[in-house]
Amino acid sequence: MRIGFLFVPSRQLRSGYFFFGHVRNIFLYSLVFLILCPRAVAESPDNSDFRRFWKAPPVVLANLVYAGYSETPRLSAVQNELWGHVAAIRIYDPVDPAHTGKVNLWDAGAVLNRMAPSDRRIYFPRMAITHEESVRIAIGNGTSRLFSGTLSHPILAGTVIITDRHETFHDEHLCRLTGNLGGKGTINRFTGEYRVTFSEPPADGVPVTCQYVHYSICSDLLSFESGNLDNNVLGLGERYPLPGGVTQDVDGNGIVDKQDGYFLVQWVRGYRDGFGVKKEWLLGSVSQCVPAVVTSPGRPPWYYGTAIRDKDRESFDRFVDRWKQRRSVLYVGAGDGMIHALDAGRFRWGDNPETVVVEKRGYFEWMDPAADFSLRQWWDDLLVSHPRPSFHFGWRSSGAGAKAPDYGTGRELWAFVPPDLLPRLKNNFSGSQDCASLDASPAIADVNIHGRWHTVLISGEGNGGDTVFCLDITDPESPRFLWEFADPVLIRRHSAPAVGRIGCTALDGVTRWVVFFVSGDRTDEARDPSVFMIDIADGSVVKRIFLHAGIDDNGDGVDDGKGGVPCSQPA
Repeated sequence: MRIGFLFVPSRQLRSGYFFFGHVRNIFLYSLVFLILCPRAVAESPDNSDFRRFWKAPPVVLANLVYAGYSETPRLSAVQNELWGHVAAIRIYDPVDPAHTGKVNLWDAGAVLNRMAPSDRRIYFPRMAITHEESVRIAIGNGTSRLFSGTLSHPILAGTVIITDRHETFHDEHLCRLTGNLGGKGTINRFTGEYRVTFSEPPADGVPVTCQYVHYSICSDLLSFESGNLDNNVLGLGERYPLPGGVTQDVDGNGIVDKQDGYFLVQWVRGYRDGFGVKKEWLLGSVSQCVPAVVTSPGRPPWYYGTAIRDKDRESFDRFVDRWKQRRSVLYVGAGDGMIHALDAGRFRWGDNPETVVVEKRGYFEWMDPAADFSLRQWWDDLLVSHPRPSFHFGWRSSGAGAKAPDYGTGRELWAFVPPDLLPRLKNNFSGSQDCASLDASPAIADVNIHGRWHTVLISGEGNGGDTVFCLDITDPESPRFLWEFADPVLIRRHSAPAVGRIGCTALDGVTRWVVFFVSGDRTDEARDPSVFMIDIADGSVVKRIFLHAGIDDNGDGVDDGKGGVPCSQPA
């Protein structure tokens, strides 16, 4: 059963204005809430052996709603990973908006399932890998247990091993170093800073050594194929044991070799056996992520500000004109460690010339399906499930000829794996801790970088990690990697970042486009909650704002703000 609530202010109830002035809006939004409101758990209507659920709210664009959710596999499924769904739902007919019958247009999970894994475009950044072997970082003196320093960075997650030949520390849970004899430590893989405390002091004259993998990245994206990935990038090898001692022999032949890397790559792409048998479901779980849709550029509120120069508006106008025919793309992060770019049709700003009604919130452009094979096939399949006569598709009888709205097909255009998740994809296969997941919500913005306008996507990783990354998606067919930023306090953060234009007064008149995101670590009560302000041009920290409470009500000498988690999205 689905339950929704509609709140009506009491003043408007008394006046009658709400009911008589906006009766259609009441009906429309009640329908949206009742039918599309996120539900905690719901049984599937056609099979009771699996359930569907979601946590994140849907996104509305014109007459469409996009919602991501997960599904427990059927009892007969071989694999038990949650199945991911992203649904596009039409909530009214653009020809006659009074007809508010819900129509499920497409489900990206089902569309992806019809795709051959070999045909998928999955990308990762080009990386230069350096493997450091037995680097001496200290000499024991028989009394000191604590050692600290800085390694070359950024460090590939899961590759750090520090030892005095008696106790060995492994990189576990991204930011912790765990000794096999009870010692504890920390590692900041982005800055290379480490700190370890041995359970017993290393003996006098005994070297403390470290081995690890560090890397550098460029903006080029490579195809996620075995020819572009080796076992070092994937974190495969007996020298990097998984938490709990899980083997890295993913292909099950008794040894860890190049074939394990090939098997893992093919498994991530969608082959259950690493060769030719498809998984039951290809899209990973969609849980905390609120989808983000990119359309042709519109004019944001800052455009109309009194402090904006004419040349800024003129340059942005040129950007808008250049990309006014850009296809729309829906971006969603999933539990498979990827962010997926999905075909979302052709949304346009302004009024639709093909309809009598005046569109106030934009529209989806009407196209001739005969000129686009994928659109024609999609509409043919949809119309079979909604036969005439029906009010669902007014364009069929509106006198507009063969034209129809292009709502997209939900097809996966491409997917992207952030660099820090590459060595943890093996954890997804083994089902061990610290899986590669990307269940945070992305933010989209048009920003100016070094005098040129770009559309960027910025996202954290939620339960997947401690990293925020930025992609240039100006051309949705040719994404580029811009930068990554990481800090241990960002681990497990789900809130979406916020983008803003600053600098008129604070930075001596130098304008910067920055992204704000909040810390999310819940494990250290001594840490200060904070907001990071990052320059979108290069990923550098402009400022970190600590949220000190300035209060010590319990008299323990510790600021009451320490240990808090500012888990909401900044504005």
